[in-house]
Amino acid sequence: MSLKEFLAEESERVKKRATLTVVSANIGRWLGGLSSIPNEAVEAGRAVLLRAQQDGLIRDFRVYPFGQDLFLQLNTLGQGLHHPKVHKLAYEAAVASLSKAAEKKWYRPIEGQDFFRLAARERIVALRLRPVELPFTERGAEPIVIAKLMNGAAGAFNRMLFNLFFHPDKGSHQRLDGTGDMIRAMILTSSVPLILYGGVIAMVRERSRMEQPRHI
Repeated sequence: MSLKEFLAEESERVKKRATLTVVSANIGRWLGGLSSIPNEAVEAGRAVLLRAQQDGLIRDFRVYPFGQDLFLQLNTLGQGLHHPKVHKLAYEAAVASLSKAAEKKWYRPIEGQDFFRLAARERIVALRLRPVELPFTERGAEPIVIAKLMNGAAGAFNRMLFNLFFHPDKGSHQRLDGTGDMIRAMILTSSVPLILYGGVIAMVRERSRMEQPRHI
């Protein structure tokens, strides 16, 4: 098969392939010492993705706070990896959340740096946006579990969790739910700074006996 023929076939496969795009945005550092991201700020980000879903840009989504991060999950079909519009939606949702925080007087500049005066590229850096993506071809039952660890850097305790749940050759990962169903695990990190920051995102794809498809 020539490269041209392979790319032609791959372009057809992409149309049938779902993509999970998971983005973490650190907006908590801009909230003046609040211990958690207020619900109003979370809902502002959720509203952006809800409009995108209603417009048919994404199939489904999830938004919730996790420590200082706003966790965004966007599910698409046939758009492939690293789609600019999908990543832009995640960025817009994060900015909307921070704008709501500013409206509620929770926002505080950091060391004299005003987020809302930054250029778009500088805002991405300031939000510490960290995307990871998982493409897969859906089957009749394809539940997805996404586990995100705070302070998940290398260490004795975290290594135990990795071996127990996610290591492909060790632990009880093949019987995680007690039914004996096989699972496959993928550990994804977006960059070295993410590891240094202490976060890791694990995506676990599970082969289930469920009869109906379930989108998370």
